[in-house]
Amino acid sequence: MNNKDILQIILIIIVIILASIFFFGDEVSSKEIFSGEVPISFTEKGFEPKNINIVQGTTVKFVNNSDEDFWPASNLHPTHIIYSEFDSLKRFQPNSSWDFVFNSLGTWKYHNHLNPSFGGIINVVENKSSKISNSLYECDDIENLSSYQQEYCLEEYIREVAEKDGVIAGLEILAENFEKSPIFAQNCHALSHIIGEEAYAKFS
Repeated sequence: MNNKDILQIILIIIVIILASIFFFGDEVSSKEIFSGEVPISFTEKGFEPKNINIVQGTTVKFVNNSDEDFWPASNLHPTHIIYSEFDSLKRFQPNSSWDFVFNSLGTWKYHNHLNPSFGGIINVVENKSSKISNSLYECDDIENLSSYQQEYCLEEYIREVAEKDGVIAGLEILAENFEKSPIFAQNCHALSHIIGEEAYAKFS
């Protein structure tokens, strides 16, 4: 791959980021932990609230308040393999809803399968006194993880770099590893969206 190809890849990533800035809604920074039944509304702006912390066994009601069908599901898109039970398995029309009980502890990213640019995070803890964790796998041992676990760790790595060192640093990491790592290459689109989220948070 020559420098021209790498430049084209970077330009494509920038376009994706700009599109992400347009589509992503506001981040939810609250560390409050919810239980019982928790509603998440889907609108033209995406999921609201986008990120929540809940107690194990909590029911989340995904309510479609948009004008389009939606399909809530766990990452990764389009397989939903990270938390395969967390998948509505079909589209839901406007003014309908889908309930899911989160019995598995962990940090679960999700999206609208019909428009994966809209997504969020549901962090499931053991009880309300639990420490909120942002890591689902031991990413230091990434070589011994399965492919989808490696993909999750790469997402966390890119997010951390973009948060701490800036959006350009995240882009540079993505560009440097695109040619070296098949996992980076296969997940370039999803990783670019993560950088887009960070760009929105910094510059909106």
